[in-house]
Amino acid sequence: MICEICGKEAKLSPVLVEGSKVMACKNCETAGVKQRFVKKKTSRSTMSRPQEILIQNYNQIIKEARQKKGLSQEKLAKNLNEKESLIQNIESAKIRPSSDLIKKLQAYLDVNLLEEYKEYEYEKKESGKLTLGDLIKIKKK
Repeated sequence: MICEICGKEAKLSPVLVEGSKVMACKNCETAGVKQRFVKKKTSRSTMSRPQEILIQNYNQIIKEARQKKGLSQEKLAKNLNEKESLIQNIESAKIRPSSDLIKKLQAYLDVNLLEEYKEYEYEKKESGKLTLGDLIKIKKK
């Protein structure tokens, strides 16, 4: 392989030079800090565990639950130790709550804001090609 610093053909090792990771030969290793790259192993338990996603009408559910408890946006924000503007933006669906905030909201308002993520199987046409129309799933209101 070719050294990224001097251009010599040699056996290379990873080196950190001024914040950049480069592959360098033995002579050029002194220009930086030698690095070890470790491959991260993915655990099987996280791969097989079903993932949960935020439901589509999260903002309406949060607003209705807050109103049912007789709380203003200001009081809810204070009780959750969050800013009132954050609650306003979530209820108007301008932003999505973080996973930590979802947990707080679910516990405090006693609502479920997550649903299991499902992958859908699509039927292949006789031609074997999928079109955008095959992938669209229209929800009736």
